[in-house]
Amino acid sequence: MTNLEALIAEIEPYTVSQNTAIRALVKADLVYSDTTSSDDDTAIATATVDCLSKLLVLGSESEGGFSQVYTDALKRRIRQICDQYSLDVTGFALNPSIDNASNRW
Repeated sequence: MTNLEALIAEIEPYTVSQNTAIRALVKADLVYSDTTSSDDDTAIATATVDCLSKLLVLGSESEGGFSQVYTDALKRRIRQICDQYSLDVTGFALNPSIDNASNRW
């Protein structure tokens, strides 16, 4: 199994583009086409959380009759991975905020 395949397996049932997955692996200092090993588990987890946290800004998405709705379950999954691999959960946008334009003036 390659690092990319391992990442995609960890992200399921959510989906991200291949480019997003590869970028997350590069940021985690992994080569997407290399065979994964148990030594890579923490880096794969970091890449997984990076990908999943990008989905938090979406309420939902739909493409070709397939749709996904993002709920608190996604936040729980991110926290679970962070806890399992001792990653700092504060480094990921679990509480995204929307700037209220009415307060600018």
